[in-house]
Amino acid sequence: MLFDGYRPHPHQLRFHRESRRFAALAAGVRGGKTYAAAREFIKRVYLDRLRKNGRLHYWCAAPTYAIGKVQTYELFDVLGGLGGTPVSEYHAGDRELWLKGDILIEFKTTERPEALVAAGLDGLWLDEAARAKEEAWLGGLRHRLIDRRGWAVFSTTPLGHNWFYRYIVQKAWTGEPDFSVHSWRTLDNLLIPGLAQEVAQAARELPEIYFRREYEASFDAFVGQIYGEFDPALHIVDREPDEAVETRYGVDWGFRHPGAILCLQRDALGSWMVVEEVVARQVLIASPGETSWAKWARELTARRGAGTFYCDPSAPAYIRHFRQAGLPARAANNDLAGGIQTVAKALHSIAGRPGLVVHRRCRTVIEELLNYRWDPDADGETPLKENDHTCDALRYALHVTAHRPAFW
Repeated sequence: MLFDGYRPHPHQLRFHRESRRFAALAAGVRGGKTYAAAREFIKRVYLDRLRKNGRLHYWCAAPTYAIGKVQTYELFDVLGGLGGTPVSEYHAGDRELWLKGDILIEFKTTERPEALVAAGLDGLWLDEAARAKEEAWLGGLRHRLIDRRGWAVFSTTPLGHNWFYRYIVQKAWTGEPDFSVHSWRTLDNLLIPGLAQEVAQAARELPEIYFRREYEASFDAFVGQIYGEFDPALHIVDREPDEAVETRYGVDWGFRHPGAILCLQRDALGSWMVVEEVVARQVLIASPGETSWAKWARELTARRGAGTFYCDPSAPAYIRHFRQAGLPARAANNDLAGGIQTVAKALHSIAGRPGLVVHRRCRTVIEELLNYRWDPDADGETPLKENDHTCDALRYALHVTAHRPAFW
């Protein structure tokens, strides 16, 4: 049997008893949401097989390639792997899985909503749904379900009051008959040993708003000051950094609008300090004169030491200019929400010690950290496009985790 050994916790069990056409679950990390959604998806596929004739066609969709890989692994775990009894064949290059009984499952990403075209679908599973683009649901996935009156399963961690909240969650909460939503906290997953200790540690290490979202599945909107934990009394320092074990530079290009280069240095305890800023308008990337971004970057490295320049990826020609000038430059990871969270976590204080401070001489950084705001009229976690030039450079320098392009 496909579900032998599956012992759902009470919240998962209530979700599996749901039969509405659009079934959503929103849970904290490690709450078992993808685990439950994969099993719900397969359950619904085989219920369709009992009552429908002919070929059945489904999609498993995710916002990125990396998230889609997790979704794929979870689905194959349900099926018993490539050699599982239900599996007929799998074409990895085409991302197509055929199950016995003339059932086709395709794996998709939603980064290019205009590419989400096909004949009608009998159903789909959208993992980390809140991170998908709004037009992926309204302009692509939703339309694929019309012809065959297909169903959808959504699994996600909340992301504020974005499209998923408006078009799925609120419809369920206001009683629309085709919609349901089930939500639970990380701690509600009783099957992982030691989870309470992990959650308690996360509560200490994360800014409160991120902890509520990631571990308590809160749909609270992100409003007001983005870096609300930035405290001038704690985060602004007059001292020079202790002996630096790493130096990084963050670069936000600009001409009509200000551009910025920040120098950050990390001490042996892992804390970062913004030690210098260069902020200017109407400056060329390279110039034979006294002023250019490349010249200022070389001067910074002469004062502060060698380090990688993590640059706004929107101008690859500028990055090439830096490299031609002998500067180790690379395109930064431009994951906006992830980068903002990385900076917020660095500013978070544990036992009175923040992971990021700013030297008092960096006046623009200080001003922008105090005035950087969420856009109250935008979708989800979107900042206002103002007071953001050094904030962008800061997240480029700090958010340097491995980044893979999303493609199938």
